[in-house]
Amino acid sequence: MVAAEGQIIAKNEFYPLPLELGTSGELWVQTRRVYQVQLWPNGQWSAEHNWEKVEAASEKEAAEKLSGLVLREQGKLAQLRARVLKLGDLKQRAATSFYAADNT
Repeated sequence: MVAAEGQIIAKNEFYPLPLELGTSGELWVQTRRVYQVQLWPNGQWSAEHNWEKVEAASEKEAAEKLSGLVLREQGKLAQLRARVLKLGDLKQRAATSFYAADNT
């Protein structure tokens, strides 16, 4: 079968996502989204640490960007450092929790 001139033929290949230049000058794939992050220093909420919007590639990255700490997804309430929601995701029932990586 021959394609007419100017016609695009689809191929069964995966094409890489286009890269964009981030605000800090870094290149990243278009998989970033906006998250709402709430910090909980020492496992306790305070009015000073209300929800903040953060652009990141994952919930974990968003929590780490705002807290400045390496975090993990399991821990104790006293280690709780951040709670994260995907902005605009109405199906997400509860925020994802992230904990300090060490016992500080």
